[in-house]
Amino acid sequence: MTCSICSQFDTDGNFVIGCSNFKIEALKKHDGCDAHKSNVLKHNAKTSTKPSLAAKSISLINKAAHSKLTTLFRNAHYIAKSGRPFTDYVALCKLDVAKGSDIEKTYVTDNYYQKFVAAIAENRRNEQSNMLENSPFISVISDGSTDTASKEAELVYIRASSKCHVCSILRLTFNFSSNTDPCTFAVPI
Repeated sequence: MTCSICSQFDTDGNFVIGCSNFKIEALKKHDGCDAHKSNVLKHNAKTSTKPSLAAKSISLINKAAHSKLTTLFRNAHYIAKSGRPFTDYVALCKLDVAKGSDIEKTYVTDNYYQKFVAAIAENRRNEQSNMLENSPFISVISDGSTDTASKEAELVYIRASSKCHVCSILRLTFNFSSNTDPCTFAVPI
């Protein structure tokens, strides 16, 4: 007879090698010995699903950092979507601090704004690329217009259908100078 818990952590002992005494007193004595109790604690710690104190601390730090970065990314996304200048990002972050939001001051610069917007754009491009790859049907609509600086611009809208869901996934704006032939301009899809 062997003890499965003690066999995991010890190399010698009656209940590791094998005990030929099948009396209840032998089991009670083994159950009460310090070596078995120590091995039971090791086994429980090894198989426990509860996170350790260090794991809880790291999780709390990650949640706090995630919360701070979420606010910064939302601010960057808002400024980029509304077409505002980079400097508005800093002002918006200062407003968040004044309202009591806890954000990381290291990332409240024009340079980090550009990095956030680049990361958002890259993520969006990947989502759109995946949508186009998985879509059996694609519709491309193009129209010309004049932007606010009186420059000719070509607007290209792409709609795709995937899994019975139709959505506009991409809008590209290309500005052309007067000597550029729009017909020779290739749109990468």
